[in-house]
Amino acid sequence: MRALQEGEVEAVGAVQPQEVDVRIIAATNQSLETMIKEQRFREDLFYRINVVQMDIPPLRARRGDIKVLSKYLLQKVCDRTGKRVQDFSPAVQDFFSQYHWPGNVRELENVIESAVHMTDRKVIGYEDLPPHLQSPSHPVRDGQSLKMVVEQAEKQAIQLALEESSGDKSIAAQRLCIGKSSLYEKVKKYNL
Repeated sequence: MRALQEGEVEAVGAVQPQEVDVRIIAATNQSLETMIKEQRFREDLFYRINVVQMDIPPLRARRGDIKVLSKYLLQKVCDRTGKRVQDFSPAVQDFFSQYHWPGNVRELENVIESAVHMTDRKVIGYEDLPPHLQSPSHPVRDGQSLKMVVEQAEKQAIQLALEESSGDKSIAAQRLCIGKSSLYEKVKKYNL
């Protein structure tokens, strides 16, 4: 706190404080105001670091940035790895623009890096994406009932809502347009 307020620090065993000239950039995906109300974050620290506040929306809310970011990240990964991959297929570009990106830009970069390592061509195809992102061509397998398909889709939707709300069940329930008690029952049902 002293370093932030007075611009000086005192090393253990030092006779006098030493001036420091620093700028602090802090980031969080939590609401600090809410955390202060819940007494999980110091109010005095908040007012010392909250000089300029910027809200950067998640990648899924900035779909127009995905194409530019993916091109930049592809070049960055190729420069680092030495591979000569030049572009994405139209199917991959469509997938990138439709996917929800719960891990934001870090997830996009990891997906691109994985695809660069997996491809042996100059254009990344859908089949080069990590397996967990590839949807099966036949979503209904032999012997799978409609009830099983619906339950699987419901489980995936709940998992996604929980990921996007950082585990906050109230927010997840709102996103799914269901009651909180219904969400709790389904979380218990699917062991989420």
